[in-house]
This record gives sequence, C-alpha cells and structure tokens, in this order.
Amino acid sequence: GDSSSSSTNSSSSRQRSNQRSRGASRSTSEPFEYSSSREGRFRCAMIVLAVILFVVLTVISGTSDEWELNGGESRETNVRGGSFLVRSISIEGYADVFNFNDGCPSLTGTPIIMNKTYDITLQRDDYQYDQFYLNKGSRLEITVDQSRGATDILLFTSRDSFDDWQDEDIDSSDGDANRAWYVQQGQPPADLHYSAHRSDFYTIVYNNDYHRFGEATVSYKITATTFDLDGQNPYCPSDEFGCKIAVAKSASSNQCIIVRIPTDVTSTIVSTHQQRVWSSVLALAAIPLIILFCKQKRPSVAGYGTIPTTTTTTTPISASSIPATNPNYTPIVTATAEVFPASVAYGTDATEKIPLAQAVVIDDKP
Repeated sequence: GDSSSSSTNSSSSRQRSNQRSRGASRSTSEPFEYSSSREGRFRCAMIVLAVILFVVLTVISGTSDEWELNGGESRETNVRGGSFLVRSISIEGYADVFNFNDGCPSLTGTPIIMNKTYDITLQRDDYQYDQFYLNKGSRLEITVDQSRGATDILLFTSRDSFDDWQDEDIDSSDGDANRAWYVQQGQPPADLHYSAHRSDFYTIVYNNDYHRFGEATVSYKITATTFDLDGQNPYCPSDEFGCKIAVAKSASSNQCIIVRIPTDVTSTIVSTHQQRVWSSVLALAAIPLIILFCKQKRPSVAGYGTIPTTTTTTTPISASSIPATNPNYTPIVTATAEVFPASVAYGTDATEKIPLAQAVVIDDKP
C-alpha cells in the first residue's frame, strides 16, 4: 500500500514538474527573444541612419554649380552647408569676384541697360529662349512682332521651373510658366512688361506649339539693378580665371560673395565648387554609431562577472509537503539556478568563487 501510494505520488509529481518546467521555459525565453529582435532592429536603424547622414552631408558640403551670365550681370553666390561643413569655395570664369564679411551691399548701384533686336525662325514644334539673371527690382520689356505663323510666349521666373518644363514633352501644358502670351501673323506686336520680385534666372521662351512654320522679330530692353560696388576692388579680378575664397568661420560673420561679369563680353560661363571639411562630415555622420555603441554596453556585477540573461525561479513550499522516505523513491532533478546578487560570498579558498545561493528543484519542490 505504501509503495503504491509513493509510486502514484511520484508519478503525479513528475507530471506537475514537467508542466511547470515547460511553463517556466516559455515565460523566460519569449521576453529574451523579443528583446533580441528589438535590439537588432535598433542596431540596423542606427547603421542606416549613419549611412544616410554621411551621403547627405557629403552632397550638401561639396555642391557644384554652373551658370551662364550676360555681360554686365551680377549675382550673389550662396555657400550651402555653412562654415562648419565648407572650407572654401572656388569660382572659375571671366568675372570680377568680390568678398564681403559684413553682408552684401545694397542694390543701389548704377543700373545696367541691355538692348537687343533679332529675328527668330521656328520650325514646327520648335522653341527658342533668352535667359537673364535679374536682381530684385529689375525690369524686363519685350516686343514680339509675328510675321508668319503663331508663337506662344512663356515667362519662367526661376531656373528650376524652366528646367522642369524642358524635361517634359514640348507639347505638354504650359502651366509651369508664370506668364504666357499669344501672338500670331496679322496681329499687332505683343508688348510684355515684367518687374523681378526676387533675384533669380528669368527665361523668355518663344514656343511654336503649332504644326506650321513661324517667323518673328524680337526686341527686348532690360533695366538691371546692380550692387553698389563703387570704390570696391575685386577680391579676384576678371583677368584671373580662377578664384578661391575661404569661408568665414566666425559665427558673427555675414559673408557675401558677389560675381560680376564685365560689360565688354557678351556672356560667359561661371562655375563654383565647395571644398568640404571632412572631419565635420565624419563627426556628424558618426553620431548614430556612437549612440549604438553606448546602447550595447552591459552592466556587470561587482566581483563576479556579468548577470545571467536567464534564470529559473520557483515558489517555496512548506517542509510538510516533502515526500516521505521510501527505499524505492528516485528524486527527479528538473531545474537548477544560480543566483548572483550584487555582493558575492567567497569560500575559504581565495582562488575559489562560490555563488551566494544555489537552488535545486527535486520533484517540483525546492
């Protein structure tokens, strides 16, 4: 009778032990897997962010540009990225270059008058254009006398809008143009007047969007405002093809670089290129990697290494529930767990490190 009872108790104890053991395994492994997955996503996001920052900062700090300016035109050159990312700017072209550290001079210089009359011939679905860089306050007057066919006259008030229009089919809508006129054979000449409300490239397009040959006479007069540069000597005169200007590092500096084309030339190509400060680019791009490095550091337990990532815990029971002694009784060890608190107890041997406590589960009982 005692043997049968002990066998039954032992069997039921094994079943409860297996169930609890399986339950404990799920409760400790799932949070660990979730945490690992979350850390993996965070690590990936920081690396991707560092790459994106490096690419964006490299592009911004090393910007290059090129423009065609007519004789007498002048414009300000902007430094993109600021002095923290840009070391200097190089300017190439037949132009006078001025460098001011206390802001740009006012647009009160002597206006430049540009006049021109010429004939245009437009094939079917063809177009021609004139482009000018006009500072704020400049005036544009155009007269178009159509002698054959018809022409749409479009005015684009920025280089970007004109470039976007060029990238599309010539038969597409002219909705990107800020102003549009129509002139045809047999009608009085079209007179167009416009005042520049900001400094930018202004483009007049003569577009033959019709399936017949076209001819017209174009006359324009431009009154261009200029910077007041009287008494100012160029930092780089026009007879020096290349010019390199250091970007001001002072936070209080209001640097202004002006390019002016001499009036004795029809037009010229001017190109600019910024030299990067690589140490600043790399420092900013490395910020996500520094955050990732700090995030991955793990706290350690004083005197005994790192804290175990998983532990098995049990609920204490009373001494009365321990099974009775039986010669046929075989204990089943289902789990062990070592506990490492902040302070670790050491054995008598100085070379031996012993955990403060060790729990052993026998037949589902600690």
